[in-house]
Amino acid sequence: GSQFHNFNRVVLEDVLEDYKRLELLQSKTLMFSPAYLVKNGIPVTRAIQKPGHFIVTFPRAYHSGFSHGLNCAEAVNFALDDSFFWAKEARDVYRITRFRPVINADELAFKALEHIVKWTRDAFKKLQSENPGETTKQITKQVVESSSKHFFPSLPTRLFHQ
Repeated sequence: GSQFHNFNRVVLEDVLEDYKRLELLQSKTLMFSPAYLVKNGIPVTRAIQKPGHFIVTFPRAYHSGFSHGLNCAEAVNFALDDSFFWAKEARDVYRITRFRPVINADELAFKALEHIVKWTRDAFKKLQSENPGETTKQITKQVVESSSKHFFPSLPTRLFHQ
């Protein structure tokens, strides 16, 4: 992914004639010669996938492949901690190129936020009914602590106590 801009420069300038045939980048029939990419300063990596192995393609990385004989293939899109950063960048590129995203990151973010808000509201009401003598500030602190453990278990708790 670190060569994204160089790859686009080489492909758009030399192969696709400056955006005139940009839709080819999303087709499953377009492949670039590894020798051509290397000649133009784009690093190329080769992987051979064996049964039971996974190949992970990182954001902004051009990838292609083909099968030798019969196969059954499956692709899965998944999100890591920094996926929303990459999604914003992809959204900006897709807006310019008019490509349709595989995953609508805006919709995903809003659905996640909607879920967090509902969970937080319900937790607040529950704690409020169970602890009628506590202040709103005390209950809010408890909700923040429990929601941080529930939604972000891998993050350090100190991030939520500022």
